Amino acid sequence: MFCLAMTMKSLLSLIASFLLIGVVFALSYAFYLGIFSSLRAERVELGPLWMVYEDRVGSYRGAGQSVSTIMKALAPYGVESAKGFGLFLDDPATVPEEKLRSQAGVVLSQTDLKRVTGAAAKYKVREFGPVKGYQVVFPFRNQWSISLGGGRAYPLLKGALGNEPAFALEIYDIPKTISYFVPLNEQTL
Repeated sequence: MFCLAMTMKSLLSLIASFLLIGVVFALSYAFYLGIFSSLRAERVELGPLWMVYEDRVGSYRGAGQSVSTIMKALAPYGVESAKGFGLFLDDPATVPEEKLRSQAGVVLSQTDLKRVTGAAAKYKVREFGPVKGYQVVFPFRNQWSISLGGGRAYPLLKGALGNEPAFALEIYDIPKTISYFVPLNEQTL
C-alpha cells in the first residue's frame, strides 16, 4: 500500500511539474508576442507615404496575400526595405464581410518608387498624407502579432479618438513593429 501511495504521489507530482512547465512556457510566449507590452495611443502626423497597392473587397484576412504578391513583384527591382500595409475602409462590425473594402500593398521610399515605376504599372500607386491622427505601435514577432496587436491597439485608438474612425491603416515593418493608425475625426482619404 505504501508503494502504491508513493507511486500516486509521484504521478501527481509529475503531472503538476508538467502543468507548471506548460504555464511558464505559455506566459513566456505571451511576453515574447507582446501581449503584456505597455501600449499607448499617441497623436502623430503620418505621411507623406508612397504606396503601391491593390483594391480589395471581402474579408480583411486576405490583405496579407496582396502584400506578399506586390512585394514579390517588386523584389527583382532591388526593393528590400518595403513595408507592408493594409488600409481598411469599413467597420467590420457594421459591414458584411463580403462587402468590406480595403487597399493592401507596400509602402516605398520615394527613391524605390522611381525605381519600380514599370513594375508598379499593373498596381495602383498613391501618395498618402500627411494625415493627423492617433497611432499605436505593437511589436511584430510572427503572424499572431497582427491579430493580438489589433485586439489591443484598436480599443486604445477608439478611446483616444472618441468615436469610430473613418478608416484604419496598419503598417507592417517586419520584423520590427506593426503600426496601427486612425485619423482624427475631420480627416478622410
